[in-house]
Amino acid sequence: MRRLFIAAVLGILSLVVIFNAVNLAMNDIRPDSQLTPELVQERRERFAKRPWSRVMRVGIAVVVSGFFTWQYIYTLRKLRER
Repeated sequence: MRRLFIAAVLGILSLVVIFNAVNLAMNDIRPDSQLTPELVQERRERFAKRPWSRVMRVGIAVVVSGFFTWQYIYTLRKLRER
């Protein structure tokens, strides 16, 4: 029962990491409603200087979520063996 709980938590964590990575990546494109047009323009100019930052954020999130997914599958396999 404990391993099933751990597997569920790992599965949820992987979904949260993927969702947050996509949300962070989209923040450079879709500005918050509280931002003024000047701040939006500044954000776009800053992103144009370093386009790798979005790729790095999504890449790190994919690696972390991949780890959680691997742990999830590994735990489920161990549960089936018992």
